[in-house]
Amino acid sequence: MKKAVLRSIEYIKKNINHFFVEELLQDDSDTQFKSFVELAFLYNLLSQRQIDLHHLEFIERFLKSKLSDTNQQGLLIKLVENNTHNLPGLLILEEFAQRKSLNIFKNYLTRLIEIEKIDSQIEKVPFRMMDLKYSISKIGLNDNLDSYNNLFHQTVLGKKLPRFYYTPNAMYSLTHTIFYISDLGSSYYLDNSPMDYVDLLTSLIGDRIIEKDLDILAELLLSVLFLKIDTDISEIIDYSIQFIIQNQNKNGSFPAPIEYQYNTDYEEFRNNYHTTLVCLGVLLCYQDKI
Repeated sequence: MKKAVLRSIEYIKKNINHFFVEELLQDDSDTQFKSFVELAFLYNLLSQRQIDLHHLEFIERFLKSKLSDTNQQGLLIKLVENNTHNLPGLLILEEFAQRKSLNIFKNYLTRLIEIEKIDSQIEKVPFRMMDLKYSISKIGLNDNLDSYNNLFHQTVLGKKLPRFYYTPNAMYSLTHTIFYISDLGSSYYLDNSPMDYVDLLTSLIGDRIIEKDLDILAELLLSVLFLKIDTDISEIIDYSIQFIIQNQNKNGSFPAPIEYQYNTDYEEFRNNYHTTLVCLGVLLCYQDKI
């Protein structure tokens, strides 16, 4: 496992500048913003779980270099002003900044949320509203949204929909719902037992192994770890981790669910970076536990 982790870290390090290409912001702002935020999310997750980050110091340097640039700060704020659906992303970046004793967007976000109450005007699917609520709480602000419990009961998971309903998009909703109700493994915000989800998660993990979908498989495994129910299904968790490792690409990345013929390394990066981040995340969380 250690070798797979180091190979994926080396891949990310080699391609670190692809996570935020300033020259492409004009025509490709959503894509550039998304990958930059997801890199910060991974770093925040690992920091919160107190995982050794000495191999990932290059990520910290990269994020800080971009966020310390006043021109970049203005561009990132403009992305939110042009589309409020980007607000959770800016909150995640501010969470990273605060972890490094920097308050880059705090005043701006305080005005937006606590004074203008912009969060109450945003319309998203329920699990995305949980995302927004969670991200606001992580930087110490008070939101204007419904409770976790009420939002949860509007999600795919909260509605207790039957197993056949779970398309890949529904599984994505499920994993992110669990991320927020579990505070990435630090707490649990609902009244019911996490054990209620063992059978469903076990079934979905098997499904994603069959489909060779490492992306959602890794998110499902993270969900199990965050809910602390992994000891009850340890055999399938161990098998799944080995399955992820065995399917790692030679260059250290992990393949997206759908691959195609790439014309450039950048094209390959764009397709595979998200799967690589979540696979690295689950390997590090699993490794930290054993």
